[in-house]
Amino acid sequence: MNQSPIKLIVLDVDGTLIREQTLCQIIAKNIGKLDRMNWFEENAGKSRETLISAREEMSSWYLEVGEADTLQAINGIAWAPNVHESLNSIRE
Repeated sequence: MNQSPIKLIVLDVDGTLIREQTLCQIIAKNIGKLDRMNWFEENAGKSRETLISAREEMSSWYLEVGEADTLQAINGIAWAPNVHESLNSIRE
């Protein structure tokens, strides 16, 4: 398979690009883990140990459902207005 090189990677860590829920919440909702993810959103930053535990548990969810279902779970993201146009301009 001939793939073109990646030309731009964008990470949204503060809700600039995605609205309503975090990407982790969107995936969790679609794989039946939203209540647990919401608990993480509220509590994971309280200690380093809780944060590490949350990341480990979340990664186990993604491994359990597999790459295809994890990627499928992000359908329906509420993007910020004009985000695609802005990213295309940056990429160009």
